[in-house]
Amino acid sequence: MRHTTNSNSRWYGGAAALCIVTLIASACTPLRLREPVRLDEAAWTTDLGATSRSRAVDAPAVFPLRQAWRYNASAGFGPGSALAADGLVIVSTRKGDVHAIEAETGRRKGIRKVVEVAEGAPVLTSNYLYVPSAWGGHVVNAYDLVRGRSQWKIKGAPVKASLLLEDGRLVIADVEGVVRAVNQETGEEFWRWEPEAPVTVAAAPVLISERTVAVAFTSGEVRTFDLYDGSMGWAQTLSAPVYNTAALLGESLLVPTTRGTLVELDIKTGAKGWTHDFGDPLTRVASPAANEAGVLVGGTDGTLRRLDPATGTELWRFETEGNISSAPLVVGNVLFVGTMSRMLFALDLATGSELWAEKLKGRVKSAPTVYKDRLIVLSEPQYVYAFDLTPEDVLATEDEPAPENDLTVEGTDAQ
Repeated sequence: MRHTTNSNSRWYGGAAALCIVTLIASACTPLRLREPVRLDEAAWTTDLGATSRSRAVDAPAVFPLRQAWRYNASAGFGPGSALAADGLVIVSTRKGDVHAIEAETGRRKGIRKVVEVAEGAPVLTSNYLYVPSAWGGHVVNAYDLVRGRSQWKIKGAPVKASLLLEDGRLVIADVEGVVRAVNQETGEEFWRWEPEAPVTVAAAPVLISERTVAVAFTSGEVRTFDLYDGSMGWAQTLSAPVYNTAALLGESLLVPTTRGTLVELDIKTGAKGWTHDFGDPLTRVASPAANEAGVLVGGTDGTLRRLDPATGTELWRFETEGNISSAPLVVGNVLFVGTMSRMLFALDLATGSELWAEKLKGRVKSAPTVYKDRLIVLSEPQYVYAFDLTPEDVLATEDEPAPENDLTVEGTDAQ
């Protein structure tokens, strides 16, 4: 293991990558907002809504939901969620494009090619959008939203995992297992850790305390790092690989594996607590959602389970025809989950009974997002859906078709 501090990163200024037309959407021009993005309590600025990755929000839901709009992004998505703030839904695709969509209408506000391949979700701040790349020379692009150009880019191994931003430090974990924290304003490295043996990171880092970040490796090892100096904390090795992102619940980190288990780790010591076994070692467990009501987790066996957070004991299960690869989302007393068989379900959190279901035009592999009164769902191979969580407040009647934007504008780098 090699660990360095206060080293200089290689960062590059460059062409603007994201295009959002703020007044009219008839052309693709470099993004330059008149003022910083307004971030309120409803803003969804990072993958899964929070650095804890707990995937639980407090919002009402009235059934049946109504589709508000559907947008064609012309490419698939990674496992991360869409972002949303200041009236915009922001989605990155595996073509490397970033789409800005008007949250109310579903109309395109802009599109621009940012990186080669966007697998992990970006991070949004008032001034910047940070986008990781799973391919190509530049693996993170920081775009200045107010000045209208790329602020910095950094090179290295591809980054498939979503990013983590806390207190001015952007934590990046790449496919060669390198974990580093860089200055969000300049891209300069604060610290870097490199593994002794080949390993990769596919899951997003999780903030488990004010200054501690947990990173899960595909080898099954989970390590913690000090956010400020990169010093090592505890390390724990599981008996199975980890590809999906863990969730924080109180003093526990809930880690899904590719061998049919969800493992509880103590965030202070890394000690193993309970393990929930899906009963089939071929089941790949999805990222869980967690709050005081329970732990909600699906798997490629097609089951969604609610577990007792204290013991890991199953409280109920919901079985589907298609496997579950995406993280579920708790919205108040309701659980939303999508499947690879193109279904979107709403379940009663207390009982697991089905409240509502909708067949989509594609499979669901990405985590949902809630922005104000909208549920945002990414559906491969190309669609972004918005559903009204309180449809009685919508003026359109049930006989009116849902507005749809199936137009695509090819993004290009600004010179």
